[in-house]
Amino acid sequence: MWACAFAVVAGLSGPAAEAAAQSAVDRGVASYEAGEFEAALQAFAEAEEGDSLRRDELVRLLSTRALLYFAEDRSEAMLRDLRALASLEPQYDLGPRAPPAVREAFDRARARAAEGLRLDVRARSSDDGVQVTARPAGDGAGLVRSIELSVRPPEGSWQRSRSGEVTLAVTGLDWVEYAAAALGPGQAVLVRRGTETLPQRLVLRPSDAGGSGDGGPDLGLLLGLGLGGAALVAAVVVVAVVVAAGSGGDRLAPPQIEWP
Repeated sequence: MWACAFAVVAGLSGPAAEAAAQSAVDRGVASYEAGEFEAALQAFAEAEEGDSLRRDELVRLLSTRALLYFAEDRSEAMLRDLRALASLEPQYDLGPRAPPAVREAFDRARARAAEGLRLDVRARSSDDGVQVTARPAGDGAGLVRSIELSVRPPEGSWQRSRSGEVTLAVTGLDWVEYAAAALGPGQAVLVRRGTETLPQRLVLRPSDAGGSGDGGPDLGLLLGLGLGGAALVAAVVVVAVVVAAGSGGDRLAPPQIEWP
């Protein structure tokens, strides 16, 4: 029995074990480089349908598959992957293996991608509590599949969702902590803002309409009150001077102002 077990282990130490150790993306890239395009596409599809794809692997998948599609003269599919790559990694270098036509198409995709993929996290306070939402921005290629969001009040417990929305039934909060991640094909983390270990803080205002305020007084309101008060004083002075001038005297009498 031990001899049989040893034979099985020994058998796995050869090419089969090496193939098993390779990720689906590695197999896809190797198949592409060997000119086995169908096998490469199958491996890439396996990686996208799985649940353990890393971000760097997704970048390799998109860049390699775009070259594969170019070789097969499938321009629409190539452009789709290049747009996804540009939103995920705008500064990515396709390397010397990319033909000029692919480089030009990627440059155009990068120009449209602007700042690349990111997460916009906002909060809205109401009489019922605080609603925090996380939404993708710059995702023109539709890479984001779901958004994991964790939110907690000060000294409170985490509340989590995979819809990008969490509501805390707590009022009177000055701030909340959150962690958000946008997940893409193969559950790859495309972009992350904070973690539950190192969360980010979102400062709230009582009537927050979607943003992180500083909770301090409204500077515009204070300036408005200051300017309005100055205008009121100026108006009182002018009125007092005009009244004095209409009293029949040869010269203007100084204004008499009664302060409340």
